[in-house]
Amino acid sequence: MVLKKMKTSTVATAVSVFSKYASYLKRDHSVKDLDSEETRMMRRKVHQTSPEALEKWEVEKLYETATAIEDKALVHLLFYTGVRISELLKLRAENICDRTVQNEDGRQETTWIEVLGKGNKPREIPFSINAPQILRRYLRYLGDENPNGFERLFPRSYSTYWRRLQHLGEQANVKVSPHVLRHSFGVGVDRQR
Repeated sequence: MVLKKMKTSTVATAVSVFSKYASYLKRDHSVKDLDSEETRMMRRKVHQTSPEALEKWEVEKLYETATAIEDKALVHLLFYTGVRISELLKLRAENICDRTVQNEDGRQETTWIEVLGKGNKPREIPFSINAPQILRRYLRYLGDENPNGFERLFPRSYSTYWRRLQHLGEQANVKVSPHVLRHSFGVGVDRQR
């Protein structure tokens, strides 16, 4: 038998699966010789890496590379709102709302999107300064393309948008994915603190 070197994450996943299976056998089938605690102790600590964050100029390069308004809206909303791709794919026109917010200078009109996040928890996300204009252009485009109405703002599948982002990234020479854009938003917010 040839043993090959495996990644730590692969070993950790295998140990986790075995541990859960051992727990199941003990719980549902009264198997007493398996100790799932021991298998948990065997599990190596896996160092989880965060995705790389893009610089603002890289996101702007992606945006400029995009020729379709749908791609521009996708890049802009993922980066400037930090919304998850799954939340974006569920977004409907009625989830967009304008509110007047009081700030130090007086009144300010702010656009928000309401999304259902993980665990079906609703949350409201404010837009950046430019995002409402992009979104309004995209909504006009959707209205023109679908005179009978449309259900979702981003009607394609996750894999389709992932591939489109990959294609944009290749053209702009930027390594990107939906989660990298979300992570870049978070890093940008953190840098502003």
